[in-house]
Amino acid sequence: MIEKTPTTRFQAISSDTNGTLAPKGVTALWSRFNHVYGHRWETGYGPALNDQGELTDAAKTWGRALAGFGPDELARGLRGCVERGDGWPPTLPEFIALCRPPPTRLAPYHALAPKALPVPESVKEARRVAGCAALAQMKTILKIQPKRVECHN
Repeated sequence: MIEKTPTTRFQAISSDTNGTLAPKGVTALWSRFNHVYGHRWETGYGPALNDQGELTDAAKTWGRALAGFGPDELARGLRGCVERGDGWPPTLPEFIALCRPPPTRLAPYHALAPKALPVPESVKEARRVAGCAALAQMKTILKIQPKRVECHN
């Protein structure tokens, strides 16, 4: 059974002088992905460390991209992976989006606008008359005979 809340705390996550996630943080993340996705993670991205004990190119890429992410953000990303429930490991851009979801959109500006003042009946009547005149003009141009009287004077 997969646990919902990752227990790995990325203690060594401070960025090193190269502006990447510290190697211990990358290997902890890699380990957690291996626990969640099993062989699918290793097949897709390989191990975190090469034979010399150094980060692989894929792990370095993830480390550079995740520089500056805090432990809570990485944990949010891991929870998001589990909650997706599709069983496939994320790509790097997908994981970043799970760590830092886009801000919630605000309501459209017009939804915040105050209600308009009531329109006087005289203005409504003037608009109706102007509309009827414009409709009659269009019908004349298009040579359309009205079947019924649509506008009353």
